[in-house]
Amino acid sequence: MKTLHEHQLRINSDKCVFAAQKLDWVGHTLYVDGNHILIAPTEDTSTKIKNFPVPTSKKQVQQFLGHLAYISEFIPNYTAMTVPLTELLKKSINFHWSSACQESFDKLKQLEIDQHALHPFDASKPLKITTDASQYAVGATLWQSFDGKEFPIEYRSMKLNPFQVNWTVTEK
Repeated sequence: MKTLHEHQLRINSDKCVFAAQKLDWVGHTLYVDGNHILIAPTEDTSTKIKNFPVPTSKKQVQQFLGHLAYISEFIPNYTAMTVPLTELLKKSINFHWSSACQESFDKLKQLEIDQHALHPFDASKPLKITTDASQYAVGATLWQSFDGKEFPIEYRSMKLNPFQVNWTVTEK
């Protein structure tokens, strides 16, 4: 408060939370785990995904993927996991809910998203990167070590275009 006063800044104390162990902010939960602050999707977001009904149209697939896109940074290999569903959205494809679509849908709904909490990046620490490639997508995870324990900093993945699909695994 002293620093705020020194810089002539005002705050609305009704909108402030001090010394909280857990805080929901812009669709994410920030919480303390030991000496670490971690970031995860809110329980409300996870519940919406877990309770989403099996899509019966392209529009419903878009809605489901929209919920997931907001938290895709918390899902390792997100793009590879959603390939069967994103294929349904192509204009040239008639909607047909296949066993591959159901498998992808079930895997995504069963993810324990809160188990993939991210640690904030620390520019003073070295980074470790792990990568993975499949036939249709590539993924990577950035890691940093804090107090001898590795934490994910970020998950990224990308669907390969028709030309990249033909590359060898080492080229991907």
